[in-house]
Amino acid sequence: MMVRITNISATFELGRNFNLRQVADNSEDILYNPKQFSGAKYRCLSPSYSALLFFNGKVTLTGASSDEKVIESANDFCDYLTSLGHNDLSVTNLRINQYVGSLDIGRRLSLTTFYEQHRQECTYEIELFPGLMFKSKSCRVTFIMFCTGKINITGSSTYQDLVQAATYIRQQVSLA
Repeated sequence: MMVRITNISATFELGRNFNLRQVADNSEDILYNPKQFSGAKYRCLSPSYSALLFFNGKVTLTGASSDEKVIESANDFCDYLTSLGHNDLSVTNLRINQYVGSLDIGRRLSLTTFYEQHRQECTYEIELFPGLMFKSKSCRVTFIMFCTGKINITGSSTYQDLVQAATYIRQQVSLA
């Protein structure tokens, strides 16, 4: 019952401003529609990640599944922009903002029973969404629980927080 990282969100800077229209015009892989969103969007398949580039050179990266993949993806995006003619770029101020994880407790859960025991911290509207949202007061993460025993954990700022949250939710469901 190990927690598995499913997504890491990170930010970094490239140290210069960009004309996003020009960047998008020079690449088929970068989408930019300022009427919809202020950043340019890039999706890479290998390694798998998405990057949002803003005019001030700040980048938001999502999709990596390990700290090493975050670094690899940030450097890959920097290299991609360099290949488009944007020289003298380097990844600076790389910071992981959030870990998202999942675990399977190996048995079905009675979400109704769990909801009744933790009513103050839960949202459960089966007609709208099949999962129970549990925002624990004791650890600052959100659990999305399903009757299959699968649980998603969002909002962890460190990997250690993610592991502690997984331990906490295992204890809570064993009591339900």
